[in-house]
Amino acid sequence: TVIRKEYGAIYQGTGKPGEDPEAFADDYMEHYAPHIFSMPEMVIEDITGEDVEQVVQGLKATAGGMDQWDPADMKLLSKVCCQRLADFYNIIEAGASWPKQLTTARAAFLAKEEDSDLDPKDYRVLLMLASSYRIWGKIRLAHLKPWIATWDRQDIHAGIEGKGAAEAAYATAIELSIIHI
Repeated sequence: TVIRKEYGAIYQGTGKPGEDPEAFADDYMEHYAPHIFSMPEMVIEDITGEDVEQVVQGLKATAGGMDQWDPADMKLLSKVCCQRLADFYNIIEAGASWPKQLTTARAAFLAKEEDSDLDPKDYRVLLMLASSYRIWGKIRLAHLKPWIATWDRQDIHAGIEGKGAAEAAYATAIELSIIHI
């Protein structure tokens, strides 16, 4: 597809013909591992019916998923249904595959600029997934937030809410302006 052709080169090591991506990664880690922040692996508990219910009740009124479930419909799920959905997620996390019907997504391409041409990189891809998959993602993100918060260090400018490239640039600009004062 056009997307794979355009973006595929990004994921092929450094882009040098014939380069072994594993050798590149090993070499990178040999040189930079001491400088890479790391934390102990997080232990994730099973998803509960209460987890599902909390996320479902907090769903915003948006378009339904590829499975034709609308957020308003999901809010009508009983506690028993929420527990069954939690059991379903736990079975998948234990190694079962997602049902094929829930692995289909639809992509909508939104122009980044008003005058975008036909270059795929001029578009942002909005992926529409099944509602059940989106709910699972919201649950796991909520479970991961406390662990992610432990990454909040002065020298890290990504991965933390409110700490991105823009904040790093502002902090650097402030430091540089202080030096010149």
